Amino acid sequence: MNIITNIIAGVTTIYCDIDGTLLDGSHDNWFISMVNKLGYDNAVKVYRKTTNKDDLIINDSLLKQLYIAKAKGANIVLWTNRGEAQRAMTEANLAGHMHLFSNSIYGAGEKTDKINPDNNSIVVDNESSNHIGATNVDIQFGTK
Repeated sequence: MNIITNIIAGVTTIYCDIDGTLLDGSHDNWFISMVNKLGYDNAVKVYRKTTNKDDLIINDSLLKQLYIAKAKGANIVLWTNRGEAQRAMTEANLAGHMHLFSNSIYGAGEKTDKINPDNNSIVVDNESSNHIGATNVDIQFGTK
């Protein structure tokens, strides 16, 4: 998976999704199952109160590529649909790698509205609906 380091020349910012991209997709799958059972609004209420998923697997291959990109001068931004209330859980999920990120954007279900990538940006996300502008890298990381 050298796709990111192969296109890093001239890149200033990499926006990296977390669930299903940098971490396995079981967190997303849990939320989707709640939406299917309770409807979106009720699932969000449950999510905000009870989410504490701490057994997620890190995509080591992508993580390595992000560290290489950072060493080459790129800003790495954690970009997620998780809400601010999940910050502590997110930090625990990333097992000491939060220093990799120059910024963290918690979009609370509206992350595409939180950034405006340009031609010198890369968006790394497992969902093509989040590929907005910039260069897009589609990474699908398995579920547990």
